[in-house]
Amino acid sequence: MKYQLKFLLFLTLFFCQRILAQNLVPNGQFERADSSICPPPSFANISVDLTPWIEFGSADCLNLCDTSDYSGVPKNRFGFQYPYSGNGYAGFIAYYSTGFSREYIESPLANSLVSGVQYYVSFRLSLQDTMQYAIENIGALFTDTLFNPYPAVGVWVTGNPQIENTPGNMLDDKINWMMVSDSFVASGGEQFITIGNFKNDANTVKQFLGGTTINTLGANYYIDDVYVGTTPPLSINENNKEKDIIKLYPNPNDGSMTLECNLEDPETGELIIYSLTGKPLKSYPLSEGMKVIQIDASVLGSGLYLYEFKIDGQFSKNGKLSVIK
Repeated sequence: MKYQLKFLLFLTLFFCQRILAQNLVPNGQFERADSSICPPPSFANISVDLTPWIEFGSADCLNLCDTSDYSGVPKNRFGFQYPYSGNGYAGFIAYYSTGFSREYIESPLANSLVSGVQYYVSFRLSLQDTMQYAIENIGALFTDTLFNPYPAVGVWVTGNPQIENTPGNMLDDKINWMMVSDSFVASGGEQFITIGNFKNDANTVKQFLGGTTINTLGANYYIDDVYVGTTPPLSINENNKEKDIIKLYPNPNDGSMTLECNLEDPETGELIIYSLTGKPLKSYPLSEGMKVIQIDASVLGSGLYLYEFKIDGQFSKNGKLSVIK
């Protein structure tokens, strides 16, 4: 009962915050326009399936309802990742080392921005598993009219984004969702947001991560939870309502990690580690109370794994786990 009351209070405060933090980006969680047609008859198209988003290039539409290895979630041709929130996310090319390539995603805003008003902007990124490069230069451009970076064949027009990732912050995390956030004062009349890399190859700050021959010589990113509003964005992951009572670290690790959880009497918990194909590999049962437990997963070889945490047998949190030896 105590836990239920705390959770109801959490939900009340959460939805009050959501009302105050009105998002001017329609479909900022990249949900499919028609969830009844899924999986799609062909490879999903952002401009069709993620209304009102528009793609420049061949950006990707990925969703939990698609079970294919190509555009499914969490498994797809680019790697493994759970949505930060909702049921889907998008993917785009930010840099290629073997030739110039950029993809952009763009959306109209619910309302035009007002001159002199400060707006907060944030979005979540995760580097796709099969990438050999990471970059710093991803930002958001706000324009009065639709921004077209490719007005003619062989022509690329760049922009001057109002929001950019912090210099020195390499966007290289393939396990977790990284947040790019900042604020700016609107000139007034901005009606569109465009997200991507607006630097040319020479000015793109990049890092070679290495990888096998199956890895791509570029930097492609998953993107989720795009927010624009007059109040700071919420830092709550809507998928992981138990995020505050479950911590698993370090990640990546060498097979040894620490699990922190706070279970109330008579709750019980369980940590399960799976292969990327969904086969259960290890299980760690937990009893009520605050626990700090050392997890020995040394039997696992180097690679990516999935983990799931359950409370009283019910799903609570999942994610990716990287073991490097």
